[in-house]
Amino acid sequence: MTNREAIEQLKTMSNFIGYDKGSLVVSNMQNALERGIECIEKQEPKKVLIWAVDNVNDSDSLGDCPNCRGTTTKNKSPKRCRFCGQALKWEVNNDN
Repeated sequence: MTNREAIEQLKTMSNFIGYDKGSLVVSNMQNALERGIECIEKQEPKKVLIWAVDNVNDSDSLGDCPNCRGTTTKNKSPKRCRFCGQALKWEVNNDN
């Protein structure tokens, strides 16, 4: 099962149990399902919103996490956001 398929299954389960909104057990189950979805979604790398590139030393690039907007540097957080854990993809567009 792929991450995307797991997310869809969890969303379906959340919608299915969502009919009994007054139950604390159902509320806790929905919260757990939503947290599971968030965790799986953070495993998929998202493109960093890069706003400063050091052309001499690419590892000093600065950008914002696409999930929490926390500012990070490529050399300190090359694979994951140090604030929220989002998997990161550092891509610099050199189109001029």
